[in-house]
Amino acid sequence: MNQIDAFELERISQAISDLKACTISHVIIPEKIKYRAGKMEPEREKELVDFYPFDSWGGFDEYGWFRCEFTVPEIYEGRSLWVEISQDKRDWYAQNPQFLLWCNGEPVQGMDIYHEECMLRECARAGETLCLDFDAWSGMSIRDRSWSDKENRKGMFSIRFYSVEPLINKLYYDLKTPYEAAKYVGRESDAGLKIVDALTAAVNAIDMRQPGSRQFFASAECAEKILQEMLYADGESLNAIAASIGHTHIDVAWMWQFSHTRMKTQRSFDTALKLLEEYPEYVFMSSQPQLYEYLKEAQPEQFEKVRAYVKAGRWEPEGGMWVEADCNLTSGESLIRQFLEGKRYFREEFGSDNKVLWLADVFGYSAALPQICKKCGIDYFMTTKISWNEVDKIPFDTFLWKGIDGTEILTHFAPAKQFDAVNYNPFGFARSPHITTYNGVLEPDYVMGGWKRYSQKALNTEFLLPYGYGDGGGGTTREMIEKGRRMERGIPGCPKVKFSTVLQFFKELEDQVINEKKLPVWNGELYLEFHRGTYTTAGIIKRLNRKAENLLQCAEFLMSAAEYSQKGYCWDKQEWRKAIRAFLTNQFHDILPGSSITAVYDDVKGIYREIFQVFRKNAEDALEGLMQEVPEGKLAVINTLGFSRNGKLEFSCQSKAPVLRLNGEDGTSFYAQNAGQNSYVTSIRNVPAGSISLFDVQEVQNETENPWKWDGETIENAYIRVKFANDGTLESIFDKEEQREVLSAPANVLETYEDRPYQYDAWELSPYYREKMYCCSDLTSSELVEMGPVRACVRQKRKYLSSEICQDIYFYSDSKRIDFHTIIEWRESHILLKAAFPADVLADQATYEIQFGTVQRPTHTNTSWDAEKFETCAQRFADLSEPDYGAALLNDCKYGYDIHDGVIRLTLLRSPSFPNDIDKGIHEFTYSFMPHKGDYRRAEIQKEAYDLNRPLISAWGSGKEAKKAKKPAYQAPMVCDCPGVFMETLKPAEDGDGLIARCYEGFGCRQHADMRVIPGWCVTECNMLEEELEGEKGKRKNFSCMFRPFEIKTFRITPVEEEK
Repeated sequence: MNQIDAFELERISQAISDLKACTISHVIIPEKIKYRAGKMEPEREKELVDFYPFDSWGGFDEYGWFRCEFTVPEIYEGRSLWVEISQDKRDWYAQNPQFLLWCNGEPVQGMDIYHEECMLRECARAGETLCLDFDAWSGMSIRDRSWSDKENRKGMFSIRFYSVEPLINKLYYDLKTPYEAAKYVGRESDAGLKIVDALTAAVNAIDMRQPGSRQFFASAECAEKILQEMLYADGESLNAIAASIGHTHIDVAWMWQFSHTRMKTQRSFDTALKLLEEYPEYVFMSSQPQLYEYLKEAQPEQFEKVRAYVKAGRWEPEGGMWVEADCNLTSGESLIRQFLEGKRYFREEFGSDNKVLWLADVFGYSAALPQICKKCGIDYFMTTKISWNEVDKIPFDTFLWKGIDGTEILTHFAPAKQFDAVNYNPFGFARSPHITTYNGVLEPDYVMGGWKRYSQKALNTEFLLPYGYGDGGGGTTREMIEKGRRMERGIPGCPKVKFSTVLQFFKELEDQVINEKKLPVWNGELYLEFHRGTYTTAGIIKRLNRKAENLLQCAEFLMSAAEYSQKGYCWDKQEWRKAIRAFLTNQFHDILPGSSITAVYDDVKGIYREIFQVFRKNAEDALEGLMQEVPEGKLAVINTLGFSRNGKLEFSCQSKAPVLRLNGEDGTSFYAQNAGQNSYVTSIRNVPAGSISLFDVQEVQNETENPWKWDGETIENAYIRVKFANDGTLESIFDKEEQREVLSAPANVLETYEDRPYQYDAWELSPYYREKMYCCSDLTSSELVEMGPVRACVRQKRKYLSSEICQDIYFYSDSKRIDFHTIIEWRESHILLKAAFPADVLADQATYEIQFGTVQRPTHTNTSWDAEKFETCAQRFADLSEPDYGAALLNDCKYGYDIHDGVIRLTLLRSPSFPNDIDKGIHEFTYSFMPHKGDYRRAEIQKEAYDLNRPLISAWGSGKEAKKAKKPAYQAPMVCDCPGVFMETLKPAEDGDGLIARCYEGFGCRQHADMRVIPGWCVTECNMLEEELEGEKGKRKNFSCMFRPFEIKTFRITPVEEEK
């Protein structure tokens, strides 16, 4: 190889760099502009002062307003006019200074380190005066801050104007794009030889002696002709297609607050609108209706432009959910509401029906999702986050994902990735080589890298490439589209680019692969081997979400009952919908998991207060009306679930009697025990499904039989005998019915671990945490504080380092369940707290509740896939059982579980320091341990979990006259008492036509369920969007319904005149 050949690519690169400087001309830099600290407020323009290029502004989370009035000089007549910004803070773009450019009072484009230029006029007219306003945000660097906080220093800002030379600009991209491809195809390959030969000939033709001269432009035309003939004319490319869609991922909250997101949305969407105006082939996609609502509120005129582009097919509002929600922690009903509200918004605002679930950055995917998707009208699923697995690579990128009920959904993992780039963790070690990104760049590096990374080239030759900067918005750049144009024409050795919508890609993918034998199936959950700490971080937020989920369903049951039994009952539907949307927004995948900054959670707590206020108000208003039908002095006990159950009930009563008796209308009778402060607790059996049952309450004069034995260290009822150890742990739980010891070692051991993940503090739980374990063994007090016919309570107090722990351990006279009501003042940093229950149970699989069902996970570490599940998530319980015996650990707001070698652990608290430390503070929660005969199905553990999370509620009647008693006083229009089929939701229909009931099969069995329908009602099965199913006929009488394993069914229930 001679010297010329050796430096051929370097020479071409230098020529391209030199040519770049020639793409602009007629540069004007204003000597000064105007500035005012604070947000842009045109009415305060008199406060603007002179600002020079080397003046400073900003700081940490500061706003500024720059203005420049520019009269177009003669040199720009008939030419393009551009403005470009310059500023000196260039770290991570999502937290760097960002600007919204306004021209003559109208928003034009967002500007940041990747969007520094903006075309003001395609054909300028001399003498026109432009008033440019830059609504500026300084950024706020929170991650990777130094001790001096230099990252948040003040910075400079300046602007310049210029024209772009169209010919030179075109030549620049015609050279640069294939040059980038040549670096990856290889200099010696046929494609590489062809590219380099063409580029060399073109570079040799360019006369760079006098840039801007007549000879220079003539030579550029010659070089352009050479490129077209030698490189672009035949459209040669690799036999693969990158279906490319403009996109920007905007985290609704993360390293910034909601207020920042509102502005990020405006900047990003305005940029997309500007590019749509400039490039006719450009297509932009964005999910999350919450972002569109931000734009509609702030810039209604721009929102109308979005609407026009949607109609033209160039802006794609797609994605399915209201926000890109977490899919581990949210309940099944919450996931349905995400689709219900998200799809409804896009349908109402744009007339579009979402078909794609777009969850680019969510931390794992529940096995319930395929069914929920399909029954919400979603046909396709896309993510990239699963590629972040630390160890195991999902072997497919295109496949059918099968959920727990057998439903399949066509899934594609967008494989966008740089060709040879290696990602490193903070310690300099290479991360998994299979990681892909949802923030792709439309250039040969990512297009060729995406094809290289794509796992199923034998199945199909087209993959999805979302391109545009994201997380904090920004989106596509002009350079990406320019390069995309060249790759669309074809470059040897590089896949072709096709500007596409997401839905178009999936429809074509379905046509290509759905009948292919090579199309694989992935069965079960898509567990992310990463970010496991998010099951536990920010415990207070997870508790607020769980309480809100339960309160929502309780309120809706009462509203449903009131709507059709109380004349004139109504509620503020606008206020209700606003609260629902806020509730759903708080389930965003960086809010609920606990990975946002502290300021976000300050906002979120306030939002939850408003949500609870609305939910409680509607529940109380409905209950007040219902109680007017109940005779005064009667206690109404309300089962808001559509199946009969046993349940604990706490109710208020103005009495000092130690024991009350509740006498039911059906002859049943139950004791209630004084719990202090005019509060009583009882346990009621066989409460009818979806009912309001009435009880007379009377004081018990005679002493009741004591169901307990207690000697100071052992407590015993008819079912279990529990012995406490000296350190307060449970030394033994003996099942008297089964005559067996439940434990293999002391239980309710509060274990702590040093929790210092090597990266992603709030997100991660690194496996080496298990190397150092300490016990909370400093028991400061233990005393029996309550004992009566219903329950007994042992109160324990502990100290651990700087923290204090108080547990009320409740035992029930009619149950084996043990509740641990816990209040912790947690003051630790980087300490993990778990509760451990070693069970004498041999099982290689444990059962975990997920949304609308359960999954089995290994208790061993036979393979890397097994070992990586060292921490997993569950909804309300996890269970470890042999065929005839087991134990369950339930919770009322916790999600992280660890079940290995017979030890059932529930993760209670973490205490990261970045990006928040909100786990320091007071926490209140309850978890329950329940040994049982048989497996979780036979023991009805789901009903126990419902009882812990959605207990019976009560109210006193306020009716003035005793009316003829009904048994029960109210009955939901449809209920189901089939074991294993759970009706957990009864709500007003979204369109106001009747009620909606949601049932699911929770045992994993095929069942014929008898549905009981009250006369005067008609039941019709519908989908989760409450739309009628084709061919479905209404049923006015009791009917039998077939449920497949873990199937969810939705019914519309409407009142009709009774048949005579």
